[in-house]
Amino acid sequence: MEVRFFRDQFYAVMHLYREGKDQHDVQMPAYRGRTELVTDFIAEGHVSLRLEKVTLSDTGLYGCWFSSQTNDQEAIWELQVSVLGSAPLVSMTRRIDGGIELLCESSGWFPQPTVKWKDPQGHDLPSDSKVNADRHGLFDVETSLIVQENAGSISCSIQYPDQSQEVESRVWIREVFFQPLPWRLSCIFLGVFASVLCVGVIGLTIFYRKWERRIWAETYWRKKHGVSELRDARKHAGQWQVIGPDKPVQVVVGEDAVFSCFLSPKTSAEAMEVRFFRDQFYAVMHLYREGKDQHDVQMPAYRGRTELVTDFIAEGHVSLRLEKVTFSDTGLYGCWFSSQTNDQEATWELQVSGLGSGPLVSIMGYVGKGIQLLCKSSGWFPQPIVKWKDPQGHDLPSDSKVNADRHGLFDVETSLIVQENAGSISCSIQYPDQSQEVESRVWIRETFFQFSSYRLASILLGILSCVLCVGITGEVIFYSISKRKTRAELDWRKKHGVSELRDARKHAVEVTLDSDMVHLQVYISDLKAVSYSNVTQMATFLEKRFLKKCVVASQGFQEGKHYWEVNVGCNKMWSLGVCRDDVNMEMTDVTLSPNNGYWVLGLERESQYFTFNPHRIILSPRTPPTRVGVFLDYEVGAISFFNVNDQSFIYTLTHQFEGLLRPYIQHYVNDEENMTSIVICPVSQESEKEVLSDTDNLEPSPQVTILFLSRVMP
Repeated sequence: MEVRFFRDQFYAVMHLYREGKDQHDVQMPAYRGRTELVTDFIAEGHVSLRLEKVTLSDTGLYGCWFSSQTNDQEAIWELQVSVLGSAPLVSMTRRIDGGIELLCESSGWFPQPTVKWKDPQGHDLPSDSKVNADRHGLFDVETSLIVQENAGSISCSIQYPDQSQEVESRVWIREVFFQPLPWRLSCIFLGVFASVLCVGVIGLTIFYRKWERRIWAETYWRKKHGVSELRDARKHAGQWQVIGPDKPVQVVVGEDAVFSCFLSPKTSAEAMEVRFFRDQFYAVMHLYREGKDQHDVQMPAYRGRTELVTDFIAEGHVSLRLEKVTFSDTGLYGCWFSSQTNDQEATWELQVSGLGSGPLVSIMGYVGKGIQLLCKSSGWFPQPIVKWKDPQGHDLPSDSKVNADRHGLFDVETSLIVQENAGSISCSIQYPDQSQEVESRVWIRETFFQFSSYRLASILLGILSCVLCVGITGEVIFYSISKRKTRAELDWRKKHGVSELRDARKHAVEVTLDSDMVHLQVYISDLKAVSYSNVTQMATFLEKRFLKKCVVASQGFQEGKHYWEVNVGCNKMWSLGVCRDDVNMEMTDVTLSPNNGYWVLGLERESQYFTFNPHRIILSPRTPPTRVGVFLDYEVGAISFFNVNDQSFIYTLTHQFEGLLRPYIQHYVNDEENMTSIVICPVSQESEKEVLSDTDNLEPSPQVTILFLSRVMP
């Protein structure tokens, strides 16, 4: 047949298909290079036309026309093009009649939108609005509102006439901006006291969390395309394969997800068994057998939520619609086709995201010569990125906080202090993959930055009055937290520290040093001990020899779990861990970071312990280790260090390892203080029993406040 897509009139050709191929020479110039005819199912009389990069001028009537030797018919429809304008910009313009005037502006809309203000309950507020059209036919809207004290959060909402799309900016002007000038001393005192106390509590909370953080973490990756041994055994070569989604299916919580699977080459699946499953083959989401759905074998969580679309099952193409997706639906899925001669499957991942609330920008109060803004939003998944932007869209430095609620949804909060003439400021929240973004924009006009001498005097008096109170309160809170933290750390250490070290010791291996690769001023005895001498030893020249004072083991690891212990004694400077087998041995001054192929724990002068991940991190143990345990888990991509003296965990470095890794020891020289040997120690069952018995006798001590603190050095 001849298939024609046209615009308004029959002769205005958008796309023409004739004699089995596209006829691009008859297209209207406006559509050349913008159309693609999809003919996958043309044998069943089904075609689709894709029109790329739609513009406002594409609005209008369209039609398709099919013609054969005996018949011709057409269908007509309308294309409606809309343009989503900019996010509303809310400006604080002036004080008027005891209130504050807000101005909301947005541009670039089509068709003409409706604009309104809403109170905290979502009810419309009376306001003055104005709409203008620019020379491109796009609409700019503007609306103003006077808000009074205690109005709460106010929203400026702009949406299409059919309410299919809405954007809004929310703002909350705190009561401090409604106080008459000069400000009352009592209000300033209370405001400053609350602000300082809040900052103190936040600071102590951050300190408490850093203290509480346990860096021991193992990341286990789930195989995305794994299948059970039973199904692997049943698979055998056939004439067709199952093709499923080739990338993760992404859907917003509450929406429907569609999983499409088909057979290649095309083969009828009407007489086959078609199974959609979750994680495991027996976890049935939907089963099609003997020409009908078998709802009785579905998992309870999916009953009434699935629909199998079999319109093209004769060509081996089916789709499963999963309704009202929730966060618990996140995971691996698969489809399985089975005939009398063949069975095959395909698997994919479902990623569920949750779009949180629109950012609420609260105008908190004056800080110095600026005004503090606080932006909040809740109900996000996965964890979003929150940032402030200036009028040019550049990121602004700010303080941010992210919390997860009991449902696994994330609440975000960020604050910023803006100065006079900052212009329009945006609070932007978006998914990590930048697939979705919401923002609120606010502009505080210059009149609100006018400074008052009364205000300065009030702030000074308030600060002087509350510093002493905050200091005493902070000391009390700090002492209370320290006391609780001491006991909590000891309890955690008893429960978990020894267990982790004991598990690591189960993978103890024999490690010996490679005398062929050692530096000529580093001496090896019994293939276990490392010492330094100013006298260079005589040895055969080898190209593969370190030029810095270090040595590696003869053993290398590129799979599995391995544990060994090193006695560093009272040496003042050393490094130990693992390195790649192919590191540059000729470099004498190299940073021992993962970027250069080293994963180490080390000690420098003044009892400064360090590591790199990849930047330098300073570690401050309360009990300096003289015997260090090293645990390498190659598949997980982690190397952990333990203080064998008090059976405590020190630090874990994570990396996706590649190639051969060798145990590594570097012996530094610090005058005459670093001349004792560093020895690789045997790991025996008796030493493991000693670990258990020593830990059982641990008692809380007021001198022990933490095991390790760490800080990142620039």
